[in-house]
Amino acid sequence: MSAPTTAWDRSARAYDRFEGRWHYYGRVAEKLLRPLKLEPDSRVLELAGGTGACTVLLSRRCPVGMVVCVDGSSEMLQIAKKNLEGAGSRNVVFVRGDVAHLSMLVEGPFDFVVCNSAFWQFADLRSVLESVRGALKPGGTLAFNMPQWFRTKRERLAYRKTVEGVLLRHKIDPSKFWAGRRPPAYAALLKRSGFVVTRNTHYWVELREKEREDWKRIPVFAGRPRNYSEVPAKVSVEIRRELEKRRRMPWPKGSAQRRRWRRIVAMSGTARQ
Repeated sequence: MSAPTTAWDRSARAYDRFEGRWHYYGRVAEKLLRPLKLEPDSRVLELAGGTGACTVLLSRRCPVGMVVCVDGSSEMLQIAKKNLEGAGSRNVVFVRGDVAHLSMLVEGPFDFVVCNSAFWQFADLRSVLESVRGALKPGGTLAFNMPQWFRTKRERLAYRKTVEGVLLRHKIDPSKFWAGRRPPAYAALLKRSGFVVTRNTHYWVELREKEREDWKRIPVFAGRPRNYSEVPAKVSVEIRRELEKRRRMPWPKGSAQRRRWRRIVAMSGTARQ
């Protein structure tokens, strides 16, 4: 489930300071957009654009086209607007609202719909995909990405062992915990929503230790981990503390680490009944 809009509002300035210093989400977005056949006059709809890290790249790639950025946070949008004005962009429109109801917010059709670093945050992905398909022209392209938290099977198993150790101390059945945490089957969900997946690949983005520490200070990420919201607060805090203690992804010499991201590109088509 995504964080409440008010949480993103409270985090907007810290989020923007982090991005202004490190340009991390801009680097993530650059590789997301790399395989897209964006044209100078393309019409692009961006979902959950935050403070504009991806928006400015879209604006530059489509200088005589249009970019419409929809976000639920008014504070994020206000900062994004200032950032785009400072970058000299004049072809961006900002809209506040729920991306599951795009037909009420924007006028399509669009050639592309892009979502950088936020797609998994949406609570009702089926509704969002139906909304996106309605906003795209036939054969239009949807592209989104998501972080992959583990680089190897060994890291994934170490993570599970640590989490299960905390759960068992609190007499919580690990099997029930994991059963409620299966990630969405994105390919199947896209197919049911009338999309054809054309690219499902991974790419790497460098993250420095100081960047990670700054990221953890952004309020929306610094509080109770949303990933463990189904267990009592004290348990989720203990899980986080144990993971930090064990440093399940140790930083290599040179204080930089490559983080893996998954990129999915899909073409709109006809939904199967």
